[in-house]
Amino acid sequence: MKNVYFQAQDMFIAAMRRFYTLILIAGGMMMATTSMAQFNLKKQMADKKTYEAASVIDSTYGIMLYERLNPHTEGDSIRMCGNYACQSWIEDFYVSGELLHKGFYIDGQLKTYKNFYPNGNVERDFKAIDNYRSSVKLFYPDGKLKSEIKYNEGSPESWTDYSASGAITYQEQALKNSTILEFKKFFFDNGAPQKIMEIKDKKKYIYSYTEYHSNGKIKAEGSKVYSEGLGDYLNEGTWKSYDENGNPVKTENFSKGELLK
Repeated sequence: MKNVYFQAQDMFIAAMRRFYTLILIAGGMMMATTSMAQFNLKKQMADKKTYEAASVIDSTYGIMLYERLNPHTEGDSIRMCGNYACQSWIEDFYVSGELLHKGFYIDGQLKTYKNFYPNGNVERDFKAIDNYRSSVKLFYPDGKLKSEIKYNEGSPESWTDYSASGAITYQEQALKNSTILEFKKFFFDNGAPQKIMEIKDKKKYIYSYTEYHSNGKIKAEGSKVYSEGLGDYLNEGTWKSYDENGNPVKTENFSKGELLK
């Protein structure tokens, strides 16, 4: 009987060992699966996107791919990293290996970022000042400054464009705490004025407007009024046009953009 008792006890201990061995194996498999899932998730979130330069660089507007992710310029899209909105620094590359984009993301949207040309020069440098104000500088492929823009609540507060030679070609400035312009100016490549619109009555939003021929002679002059309903600047009052020699061509009268007979 004693031998039978010990045999039963040995069988029970052996069974328990097999049971715990199976638990350990199963636990190890679960841990391995969890670790692999975590590894895949991290890998997925860290994946770099690559792009052909020709598909992302517009000859006029530059690299606009990321503007939809920028809430400061009214972008409303969210970038996903796997199943989650992207957080912290993210980099994208050209298929050739050069850096295309480096941006800091919070909940899938950009807070600050730089885009780069394939030659390594910065294409644009965007910075958020606070929740409302931001600024961006855009550059030509050779590194020269192309534009400087300051935003307030998604709308340009000030804007300056430069030619490839460095001359100012366009300027605008909004009235303080407003989207309505204080002035808007266009310039020829040589720096001479082309079109100038400046406010002369801030209460009624009435502007003086002068357009020039390339030789510096006045081409047209008159007044404009801002229409809050249309969100546009309309011809108002008497307008005069001149040829390149300064001779009068015609005189017209407008009322809120409508030509009067």
